[in-house]
Amino acid sequence: MKPIFRTDLALVILGLSSLVTGILIHHSWHFAQHIEWPNWSVVHCVVNIALLIAVGFHIKQHKGWFKNIFKRSSLKAKMPIFVTLCSLVTIGSGIYLLIFAEDESTHAGLVHYWLGMIFGIFATLHFVKRWKVFLKGITKH
Repeated sequence: MKPIFRTDLALVILGLSSLVTGILIHHSWHFAQHIEWPNWSVVHCVVNIALLIAVGFHIKQHKGWFKNIFKRSSLKAKMPIFVTLCSLVTIGSGIYLLIFAEDESTHAGLVHYWLGMIFGIFATLHFVKRWKVFLKGITKH
C-alpha cells in the first residue's frame, strides 16, 4: 500500500473517530451522566491531535495541489477547498474551547459541535467522491 493511501486510511479512521467521540460528548452532556463527558472529551482531543498529524501528512503529500489551489477555479476543486475551510474553522473553534471556555456549558461548545457536524458531512462527501480511487490504491501492492 502506498504511503498516500495509508494516510488516507488514517484520515478516514481518525475522522470517523473524531465524529463519533464528538457526538458522544454531546450526547453524554445532554442525556447521560455529566461525569462521562470529560472522559469522551479527552478521547476526542487525543483522536484530533492524531488527526491533525495525519492531515499534516495529507497536505504534504498534496502540496502541489495546495500550491496551485488559487491558480485554477475548476468545479472539481470546490469540494476540497470547502472541506479545507470547514476543517480550519472547526479546528479553530476547538482550540478556542480548549483555551478560553470557562465551563462546559458554553455556547462556543454548541457552535463547535455544529461546525463539526457540517465538516463531517462534507468530509464524508469528499471521501465518497474518491471511493474508487481509494480502493484502487489500497488493493495495489
